[in-house]
Amino acid sequence: MSPVGPQEGDSVELEFTVTQDEMERYRDLSGDTNPMHWDRTFAKERGMEGPVVYGGLLVAQVSRLIGGHLPGPGAVIASMNLGFHSPLYVNQSATLTATVGRVSAATHSLEIGLVARRVENIIFRGSALVVTP
Repeated sequence: MSPVGPQEGDSVELEFTVTQDEMERYRDLSGDTNPMHWDRTFAKERGMEGPVVYGGLLVAQVSRLIGGHLPGPGAVIASMNLGFHSPLYVNQSATLTATVGRVSAATHSLEIGLVARRVENIIFRGSALVVTP
């Protein structure tokens, strides 16, 4: 990144893994008791390899990347649009890549392209409009 702030084309990658403990804590916090996220038999009967990671925990990784890395502390997500393409399962590693697309000095905002992958599979793709201090 440029010392004057994020520039078009800047990119950051964040590797992450969602654990069973995080899944249980999210279920308790959110109240989302959909068995697709915790019941292995239920998920397998519906064509999955096992329980599917909560979308909210994937969105949390976007927040982690934007608030901690690109653009970093003080940044606020004004809007986000994500399309989910394939599931992520508990304890699988994934990589979230964020790339700055458009920067507006006038509005102190930037558009960030987002792609999360597990090996070659795209988990989700989208973008976020981020306001900076």
